[in-house]
Amino acid sequence: MGGSYQVNSQWRVLADYSWTGWSSIQSLDIQSASTGARVTGVELKFKDSWRVGLGAEYQLNQPWLLRTGLAYDRSPVQDEYRTPRLPDSDRIWLAFGARYQPGPTMWFDFGYTYLFVDDASSHLQPPGPLPGTLNGTYTGDVQVLGVQATLRF
Repeated sequence: MGGSYQVNSQWRVLADYSWTGWSSIQSLDIQSASTGARVTGVELKFKDSWRVGLGAEYQLNQPWLLRTGLAYDRSPVQDEYRTPRLPDSDRIWLAFGARYQPGPTMWFDFGYTYLFVDDASSHLQPPGPLPGTLNGTYTGDVQVLGVQATLRF
């Protein structure tokens, strides 16, 4: 769900909310092609998650439109099922961008986003007869840079 509101000729405010039913994915199973029996698998136990964002656009002048936004994104991964294969965690998105439109049929979009990813702990108990527990903390942040050119004809 999303919306925008044109405050005046220069300012627009944008907001969005999304919900994802990740709980429908409880495991990643590998099955035998010949028998259909489960050979191995990974318990994921995803939970439903949501994301909320708020942004703004500012029309600086005719060719330049400036953009910014902030979002909070909940992870579907639970601590007790977090693995090194998927060390996902909650995150905050901070984004900046611009559009340069030299004419009515051509424009260029530029964007930069930094994701502040929460540290994520893992307390994974392996299934089966082998002893041991995977205890640890995952850290990381993400940077995304995007450039796009559009030509309308």
